[in-house]
Formats: sequence, structure tokens, C-alpha cells
Amino acid sequence: MNHLKRINCNKQKGFTLVELAMVLIIIGIVVGGIVKGVEWVDNAKLKSVMNDFEHITQAHYTYLRRTGEPPGLPRDATGILSNDWGGEQYFADLIAENLLIRPDLGGNVVTHAFNGSWSVSSSGSLFDGPQLCAEGIPMFVAQGLDNHLDDGVATTGRLITRLGQTFLGSSVLTVYTAEDTLTTVCRRL
Repeated sequence: MNHLKRINCNKQKGFTLVELAMVLIIIGIVVGGIVKGVEWVDNAKLKSVMNDFEHITQAHYTYLRRTGEPPGLPRDATGILSNDWGGEQYFADLIAENLLIRPDLGGNVVTHAFNGSWSVSSSGSLFDGPQLCAEGIPMFVAQGLDNHLDDGVATTGRLITRLGQTFLGSSVLTVYTAEDTLTTVCRRL
């Protein structure tokens, strides 16, 4: 009898290879789900910014049809429209006409899904006239925007990408790089 007890005491306990394999499979599924979930969130944000470009552009032309003049152009002391496009006044005009919803943050700053802001200006534009810009856009999003809304090249077409105040001209950059770099994407209004 003592001999049997000794055998039972020396028996090792642990996981079998099948149990370990199942745990590794479950961990792989969880990690894969997290990675895929992040990708889905980024794709949803990309679609949101694409929709914002379209919505703000439509709001611009609706305002123009309603009022007969473009939004955001202040009048000088004599009542003549200035050519100096102002971003905050631009969005204030669109909000006043109920073409954009008033931002929750107060004021007339309009933000996009990547927590950057929208701006409108005519100074420093590569376009003939005003441009709508989404600032604080990750490079992979800029590439996605250009692929879906334009020609896929950072320097040509309806969408132009810039870093800071420098447009990505052919002497600087002709393709999208470094996914974590924030950039500005502009579109002619």
C-alpha cells in the first residue's frame, strides 16, 4: 500500500499540449480581434473625414446659392466684400444658415474624426480660389482620402497634401510616407 501512495504522490500535474494549444489559439484570436478592431475604427474615421469634405463643400455651394455670395468673406467699412477668407467666419456663416451643426466645444471651430480642425483660406493656396483644409490628418488617412476622392498622388488633382505650411510639391515629396506623420489635406472649393 505504501508503494501505491508513493506513485500517486510523484505523479506530475500540468497542462497537456492540447490545452496549451487551445490557450494559444484563444490568445491569437483576441489579439487578432484587437488589431482588426483598430483597423475598423481607423476606416470609420477615414470615411467620416471623406464625408465631411463632401458635406462642407455642399454646404458651401448651398450657402452661395441661398445668399448670392460666398461664406466667410467679411465686408469692409464701405460694405464691399473682402477677398480675405476667414476660417472662423466661414464656419460661422454656414452654422448661421443651418448648413452645419454648431460644434459642442463652443465657438466656430469645426473638428474632424482625428481631432484636427477644418480651415478655409485663399492665402498660400495652390488652387485658384479658396481651399478647404483638414489639419492634423495622419499620412495613411491622407493617402486613403487621395485614393478615394482623387488620383492617389499627394501633389496633383483636387486634393493636395502639405506638411505645415509647405505643400508637398514634387521637389519635396511625391508620395505618401511615414504613417504617423500628421499632415494637412486641402481641397479646392
